[in-house]
Amino acid sequence: MLPSASGSVLKGSLNVDNSFKVYISTDDSMRGVSLGSRSDEKWWITYDFSSSLTAGQDYYLHVGVTDFSGVGGFLGCFTVEGTDHLFSNNRDDVTTNPTIWRVSTTGWNNYQSATSYGANGVAPWGGIPTIPVRAKWIWSLDNENDNVVYFSTKIEAVEPLAHYKLEESSWNGISRDVIDATGNGYNGKVIDNATAFLPNTPISCRAMNIPTNNSGEVRSALNTGINVSTEIGNTGTISFWYRPTVDLVAGTPARALFDATGNTIPREHFYLVIQDGSLKFRVKNGNDESIFYSSPINPVAGEWLFISVTWDLERGRYQIFAKSEDGVTFLFETRTDDSPSSIANNSRTLFIGDNRNLDTNRVPGIVYNSAYGDFDDIRVYKHALTKSMAEALYLERDNCDPEINHYQVIHEGNGLTCEAETVTIRACTNAYDGTCTLSNEPVTLDVKATGSGLVTESISFTGTGRASIPYTVAESTVLSIENPSISATNATVCFDGSTTNCNLTFSDAGFRFLYGTGNDARLPNQTSGTEFGDVLKIQAVKNSNGVCTGLFNGNKDVDLSQ
Repeated sequence: MLPSASGSVLKGSLNVDNSFKVYISTDDSMRGVSLGSRSDEKWWITYDFSSSLTAGQDYYLHVGVTDFSGVGGFLGCFTVEGTDHLFSNNRDDVTTNPTIWRVSTTGWNNYQSATSYGANGVAPWGGIPTIPVRAKWIWSLDNENDNVVYFSTKIEAVEPLAHYKLEESSWNGISRDVIDATGNGYNGKVIDNATAFLPNTPISCRAMNIPTNNSGEVRSALNTGINVSTEIGNTGTISFWYRPTVDLVAGTPARALFDATGNTIPREHFYLVIQDGSLKFRVKNGNDESIFYSSPINPVAGEWLFISVTWDLERGRYQIFAKSEDGVTFLFETRTDDSPSSIANNSRTLFIGDNRNLDTNRVPGIVYNSAYGDFDDIRVYKHALTKSMAEALYLERDNCDPEINHYQVIHEGNGLTCEAETVTIRACTNAYDGTCTLSNEPVTLDVKATGSGLVTESISFTGTGRASIPYTVAESTVLSIENPSISATNATVCFDGSTTNCNLTFSDAGFRFLYGTGNDARLPNQTSGTEFGDVLKIQAVKNSNGVCTGLFNGNKDVDLSQ
């Protein structure tokens, strides 16, 4: 479904010769809930009603009418306000007409197409000023003898056929599945070297990167597995966020954003590219094909751009909506042709990010340059979304949960029972390779040393933190991290200065280094090849009732090595 603050609202205005009752139902064979009625035979007075609609639920608008004498007639106009529903003709407004309304003479069943008895203004009713002139007076086949009839039209919930949030941590391995978040089962697959990653400036958390590629034989793309002609059809919408790696202005190579072009000649074209700074949508229909160029939008390298492309071949209508993250760049254009048709039959599935065809000899009209950029939040609809619906999708962005790949525990391997041992904790966003890209997210966690006893220190930090472990038993302990406010996606890595080891051994006596006049137990970083900036001392101590005291009397020689 689409994001909506208060849900859709159905509104209607109708005139019926003579009486009527209006219902809203979730079952076309059931009358439904009453929305109003009129029985005073004042058919020339327009009756208005409204009803809230629940997102994700299909509805049927039912009108039961009765004619007392002469000919019967039903005239009206209806709208859906909001972003969650459309009428079955892919519009947010309809009038009475035989195309979208069905009628029965027996009840809420056995429907047939309604019959038109003329547009608003026709005799014997004349014009009704509150109803659009395009509305038709409709009834059953016999509007003189069928005195009780039942009208129905469908209101459809607008939900994506497929939604690729691209939140997978990677697409390695055999399956390389990209999950369809709708649950409809349209999981896609990554082709070649498209990769999952977390951008430094995410638009909706993790994203997909498409590298540069100008080959007609190799593709870098997401294969949705969706056949445009059979699984989407004559009306549909594809929307996504796109961030180019290079400026795409006039004179730059065309970049393929999506493609489902067929592999037979003549081509059943279906693709969107950026060419000369403009969006170009091309679709093959039953009347040959239609090409829609937008005005120049000139996408800028590194800036996210939301794009929504809508087609309704039955009405001969196409729309392109584009808007930058900051809202400065904005485009909304509509094209209507005079040859409503249907989409050409095509056996190819929809690719995002590169061309669909493996052609060694380049066929005119096919773009071989990949999108060379990043994609996020890809949606595919069987509905032709309205401008307000595209605006709603533009505003819907997932908050990116902070991601920490792993925690590092840095320690010396040995500690004293007479003083707390300092352990350094790092929150890292990169996969472990001996380095650490520090997270910029605040974290709270427990650092534990577990032996025959247990010592826990709770700390809060951003990037790097330090815990003091006052363990008083001379034995080996195991360091661990528990209860982090942000869970890591991989296991904790411990490092004792030489190996990846989580064992910290405490002793009652030992040597400790002290630095500078303040006898700091932590040595600051030094520069190789130069003398320390201050005096480095070594001290031998023992545990005397929990206090570190001198171990030796007099001077002692100690051998040092590095």
